[in-house]
Amino acid sequence: VVIAMPSLEADQMQRVVGLCEQTGLPFRTMPRLADVVAGRSSFGELKEVASCRDLGIKYLKGQGFIPDHVQSRLFYKKACDLDDAPSCRDLGILWARGQGGDTDLAQAQRFYRLACEKKDGVACRNLGALYENGQAGSPEKDCEQATLFYQKACRFGFRPACSERCR
Repeated sequence: VVIAMPSLEADQMQRVVGLCEQTGLPFRTMPRLADVVAGRSSFGELKEVASCRDLGIKYLKGQGFIPDHVQSRLFYKKACDLDDAPSCRDLGILWARGQGGDTDLAQAQRFYRLACEKKDGVACRNLGALYENGQAGSPEKDCEQATLFYQKACRFGFRPACSERCR
């Protein structure tokens, strides 16, 4: 299956990709129109979002491979670069946990933010937790930012965040 809808916004593409994933069939996507216009991509490129994400998961969990968090990070990064919000979120988790290298909360924050901007509720919640715990670039907790991201997480469908409160 080839998804040829280069003018879709990231959240719209996520919905289409989600539907394709449910079929279990392999698929590729055309690059976004904005990337073609900016010269970062061409219409001839087909992006393999699902295969990059799947390999990230397989390396993380050791499914068919020896677990390798460095490889997992690489494949999640490729899928994240292709606008796959769950891959951006999972890459943030790997950075936060130090899986595949050193713990780097600034990198975790970066990837959580990318995923949150693509309406990934779990990523928004994780970003809120960084702010609540004083781990988002400042040693001080920032309840205002934490609450903002918890609310976004709730709005984007991550129900556990609906009851999160910064303390």
